[in-house]
Amino acid sequence: MKVSAFLKMCRKRELIPNSLNIEALNQQIKKVISPMTVEEWNYMEKDKKLIQLYQNDNNPDSHCEPEKDEPGLLFHEFIFLIALIAIEGKEDISGGEGYHRQIENFFTLKLEFKEVDRENREYKTFDYYLEQA
Repeated sequence: MKVSAFLKMCRKRELIPNSLNIEALNQQIKKVISPMTVEEWNYMEKDKKLIQLYQNDNNPDSHCEPEKDEPGLLFHEFIFLIALIAIEGKEDISGGEGYHRQIENFFTLKLEFKEVDRENREYKTFDYYLEQA
């Protein structure tokens, strides 16, 4: 996922400005994925294109057009970044139960991901599935 698409998702889910501002998002993205090429460094650091994009595009429903040399997030980086935003966000939605509950509630309450049933969360061995067959 390109960082501009991630920004669009954050706007659509109203994470910006409710949970963090664009400068904080830009910093958190840089914590998770350091620019690897000169073009990516220019995009994030020199030209601050993500911040410019945020300032110029006020419609969360507009179409996202990623640039050619724009940095991208791999799946594990995407999940890690969401967890980082949940933990460092402005409000505590953990109910006093710690980081794991804060992240879980963030996914279900803020991002509206569907909660996984307890039965489907449990670790099941290959033998368990063989028994069912």
